[in-house]
Amino acid sequence: MTLRLAVILGLVILVGGAVPAAAADTHVITVTVDGFSPSTLPIKQGDTVKWVWESGSQTITDGDPEQMEEAGKVLDLVIDSENPETTKLFEKIGTVSYFSRTNPSLRGTITVTGATPVTRRTWGWLKSIYEGA
Repeated sequence: MTLRLAVILGLVILVGGAVPAAAADTHVITVTVDGFSPSTLPIKQGDTVKWVWESGSQTITDGDPEQMEEAGKVLDLVIDSENPETTKLFEKIGTVSYFSRTNPSLRGTITVTGATPVTRRTWGWLKSIYEGA
């Protein structure tokens, strides 16, 4: 095996074939007697939202408070002094509107966009090193 081929093989093993996507984030929403903060939150697919209780007793319920029978199909979580934190992983792209069953005027929206894709490297630069040197 020539030295050039050994170097190229070493680079292929060292660099690998893919650049991993950005790590998922955890976003925090504070829950008080006055509402959710922030009330609107853009996130990426695969991110987690963590609701942290500060005061009051609320629910985190998806849907429209005007249509209670349809509400709570994605989210229906209680957050209060006995349940001070709750999390949800968002894997589906779209918008989730939510409210509190305790006080339906308290509302929030989470908008989930596509995650940064894994990118594949092309090996043209490696070929040019092998052929050009």
